[in-house]
Amino acid sequence: MASARRHKRHNHNRGRFGFLYKVLSILLVVAALTVGCVVFFRVKTIEVTGNVRYTAQEVIEVAGIETDDFLFGLNTGEISRQIRSQLPYVEAVNIRRGLPDRLEITVTESKAAAAVETDGVWWLISPAGKLLEGVNQNPAGCMAVTGLTLVQPQTGQMAMVDEEHATRLRALLELIEALEQRSMLENVLSLDCSSKAELVMEYTAQFTVKLLINGDFNKNMNLLQKVIQEESERVHAIVDFTVEEGRVFVRSSE
Repeated sequence: MASARRHKRHNHNRGRFGFLYKVLSILLVVAALTVGCVVFFRVKTIEVTGNVRYTAQEVIEVAGIETDDFLFGLNTGEISRQIRSQLPYVEAVNIRRGLPDRLEITVTESKAAAAVETDGVWWLISPAGKLLEGVNQNPAGCMAVTGLTLVQPQTGQMAMVDEEHATRLRALLELIEALEQRSMLENVLSLDCSSKAELVMEYTAQFTVKLLINGDFNKNMNLLQKVIQEESERVHAIVDFTVEEGRVFVRSSE
């Protein structure tokens, strides 16, 4: 009987120590893996692609990444935010880890879709509404926007306006999108947003286009493309979308 109890106690102790041994083994493995990651997964190579306006070194410096940084300790979301906020022309950032020691940063740069005049400064604005920079004069080939006043414009920030101009800013961005989708944006010389009800666009030197500020710009631009083809011989024409919704009226400006 005593021998049986001793044998049972021995098996119990052996089972307990066996469990502790397994736990200890797991902890040692985890510790070894952690140490291995810290030692081996260090940034050695940083590759930047998609950059044109900014150098690779400028992107890396703004990102705040240095060689020997722990690859898996990098906050890619914060790095992306830093790059986009400090390099205004960068619209999007994609960061990819390449094991064991490589970091790939792909940037998508934006271009100025329009220049908005406020207090004597022309603010270049991206298709998404981001202020790229302020310049003294509207650069050639960029749509000049008047009648829209920005509030506290700052490079790298989104364009902001007061309540009175909110509809005009929305209309501007929607029109830019419709034009860009059809490769028509580069042909727009200017856009007058002075009216609360309509926009007046100079499309090349040949067409003055009047648009309802709450109109369907996608439908309007499809119709405008047809008008341009059909009225290519005109010296100058007024293309009016404000008379009747869904229709366009074309008349000579003379």
